[in-house]
Amino acid sequence: MTHTFDECSKFSLQFNQQDQKTIDIASVFVSTRSGLTRFKTVDENDIDNKTDNDLFSRSIDEVYYRRAVDFYYNDSKAFVYSIPFEAGYKEPNFLVTASHAIFVGSGKMSAPGMFSVV
Repeated sequence: MTHTFDECSKFSLQFNQQDQKTIDIASVFVSTRSGLTRFKTVDENDIDNKTDNDLFSRSIDEVYYRRAVDFYYNDSKAFVYSIPFEAGYKEPNFLVTASHAIFVGSGKMSAPGMFSVV
């Protein structure tokens, strides 16, 4: 898992649209019910002036965490994308959170977690 975080700093998605914009990964993190497990800020220009700890300390309370865990039961391989309601209307540059639920353990002894890319 640590290797994935290290490689993210070298990775950017090419968005093939009319103006050929590049979409960069701003941050990658893993959250569990017990709190944030690990995060890596890749592009600090895309994140507010808040510290990483402030941004991700209560991530399990966020909608993107709950939706990813809830949707896991419908499709365990799916990603859930969270886009601000006013995206593109008030602010042309906005952050999208892609979340994927993971469960550690087996059967009744499993606990939910989440892997997200911002």
